[in-house]
Amino acid sequence: MDEIVRRAVRSALFLVAACLVVRFMVPDGKTIAAGIILGVMASLMNALLLRRRINLIDQALQQERPKRVSIGLGARLATVLIVVMIAVKFPEQFNLPSTLISSFYVQLVVFAIAFVQSLRDSSGKG
Repeated sequence: MDEIVRRAVRSALFLVAACLVVRFMVPDGKTIAAGIILGVMASLMNALLLRRRINLIDQALQQERPKRVSIGLGARLATVLIVVMIAVKFPEQFNLPSTLISSFYVQLVVFAIAFVQSLRDSSGKG
C-alpha cells in the first residue's frame, strides 16, 4: 500500500510541477493551471490524511482492547470544501471546474496504479 501511495504522490508532484510551468508560460491557461495545482494539493492532503487514519485504525485493532476510531471522512470533506470555497472566492485566480476535477486526482491515480499492479501480479487464473 505504501508503494502505491508513494507512486501516486510522485505523480501528483510531477503534475504540479508541469502546471507551474504552464502557469508561467501560457498566459491564457493561468487560472486553469492554478486551479489544478490547488485541487491536486487538496487531493494530496486527503490521501495523506487517509493513509494516517488507516495506520491509526490498524494500531487500534492490534491492541487488546481496541478503542473507537472513525474513518475521518469529515476532515477530508472539509479539505475539498475549503478548496472549493477558495476557488469560488477568487475566480480570477482559480478555475472552479479544474479545481473540482483535480481534487480527486490522487485517489484516481491510486486506483489506477493498484489496478495495474493487480493485473501484473495475478497469475492469470480466475
